[in-house]
Amino acid sequence: MTQPKSRDDLIVSSNKLYHACDLSALAFKTSDDLEVTSEHLGQSRALEALKFGIGMAHEGYNLYVLGSTGLGKHTTVKQLLEKESSTADIPPDWCYINNFDEYHKPHCLQLPAGRARKLQADMEQLVDDILVAIPTTFESDEYRTQIQAIE
Repeated sequence: MTQPKSRDDLIVSSNKLYHACDLSALAFKTSDDLEVTSEHLGQSRALEALKFGIGMAHEGYNLYVLGSTGLGKHTTVKQLLEKESSTADIPPDWCYINNFDEYHKPHCLQLPAGRARKLQADMEQLVDDILVAIPTTFESDEYRTQIQAIE
């Protein structure tokens, strides 16, 4: 490759920057007409590994997908998981709850599928109820009577 001799050698004319495509040669009108696929050009080995990992029917296996931003990793994994999950058993729900003795090691609850959201809603309702019940208790006549008896 030769080095440019002047600034003019670096200028590219506009007719060299644009290539017109014959749209009549395409078998579709818009990209909406195209079939959605999870296949990625040059990624067949990665897709095979991903499908293999998704197909592991044993506990304790996880997938870790690594790559540059914007390659469609999330979309591809989501499509493959949706396809696999359409015929698979519904897995249980997993909830991590506070461990008051060792806060950095939460307890894990395994619940039947769909029950975690109910537990979450019930716990939120419990907290709301407690936030009303505790102040009400300390403002009651019965509480004041007991305090006076103790004093």
